[in-house]
Amino acid sequence: MATISFVTYSEHPEILPDDMLFSTALMRRGHEVHATVWDDPLVEWNNFDRVIIRSAWDYFKKSPIFFSWLDRLEQRNIPIWNSIPLMRWNADKTYLYELERHNIPVVPTCYIEQSH
Repeated sequence: MATISFVTYSEHPEILPDDMLFSTALMRRGHEVHATVWDDPLVEWNNFDRVIIRSAWDYFKKSPIFFSWLDRLEQRNIPIWNSIPLMRWNADKTYLYELERHNIPVVPTCYIEQSH
């Protein structure tokens, strides 16, 4: 069976309640499931058959580090169930504007340009 990483962040390094149903179902099917903190330098990502990016909720505070981490996963051909290009697109919340322009309903959103 597979060894699967559920990606989390350091404030909540465990599998979060939102992921319990999925992780439990995987374990019942014989898979090994681990909560792994995305920016923990000790994690050996090559040890996982699959990586599921679920709860990396602090990525926006460390976006350059997060994008570098995604680059490393991609370069090492780590099997990710989340599309890395989609993760990059989704990280910038202006994707909601793009969806809206294509007549896809989104939560009413106010877009504010970031000052540098």
